[in-house]
Amino acid sequence: MGGSLEVRAGESVPRRTLERVAAELDAQVDRPYDALVVRKGPLTWSAGARSVRLGDAVTLPAGFPATSLEVIRPPGGPVEARADGAPIDDALAPLYVEALAELERRGRERFESFVVRADKLAGGSWQLSIDPL
Repeated sequence: MGGSLEVRAGESVPRRTLERVAAELDAQVDRPYDALVVRKGPLTWSAGARSVRLGDAVTLPAGFPATSLEVIRPPGGPVEARADGAPIDDALAPLYVEALAELERRGRERFESFVVRADKLAGGSWQLSIDPL
């Protein structure tokens, strides 16, 4: 089994259980994928997974503290920008100007209304996804 395993759980999940579930899902779903695993009983688990579509890797200007950026252009509405899921603080906005302009440009190249999301990868590049609204 290759790759990484990220756990978001309210309760402790035994590592061996996670490895067994991941091995079973690997046999049925191409990586990368998001999975949901639910405890049904003391030794019984239910799992489901869906493939994740990866975007393009891009380089964005450096100098801002976020690990994810979003530019949202809804139909007939104003453009909205978010950093790490929250609106960008006015005091920090100048740090993001170039990166957000690049994301908006890429979104406009593909769609009239869109969401562009960039997630920081190891090594400083960003994984980009662009979806229509």
